[in-house]
Amino acid sequence: MHARKPRHDEKGTIIIFAIGINDSGFWTISEMNQVPLEQFTENIQTLIAQAKEFTDNITFLGLTAIDDSKTQPYQRSPEKSRNSEQVQRYDQQLQTICQQENIPFLSLQKIIEKSDLDDDGLHPNAQGHQKIAQQVRKKISLEINIAKNIQ
Repeated sequence: MHARKPRHDEKGTIIIFAIGINDSGFWTISEMNQVPLEQFTENIQTLIAQAKEFTDNITFLGLTAIDDSKTQPYQRSPEKSRNSEQVQRYDQQLQTICQQENIPFLSLQKIIEKSDLDDDGLHPNAQGHQKIAQQVRKKISLEINIAKNIQ
């Protein structure tokens, strides 16, 4: 991996993080999350610190809702389970970190419905991605307008 020279807030640079749900996955045998919540928190804080080397214009997308009926256990990987309770726990932690860091957070929990998911119950389908894109566009437009008014 090549180290990049920090560019310190280049005009117009926006970093958008879309955090997936893998970290919230639950190992059924050990009854532990794939990544413990404390480690997840540290990982997010590291991402934020690294992103701030380039810009203060950072936005996080929350975790998407899932369809529990298709994810317990997860058919492709029966030793893993995904459930809404764990996803919401990690999503809430991400939102809390963003609030503490004064970083915009776009919740996807109520945007993505079961009909917006692929057959696996985890990943957004084309319609789900379209909904996410529309919300990101609105959020970024709002953030850009706020920044223009501050200057």
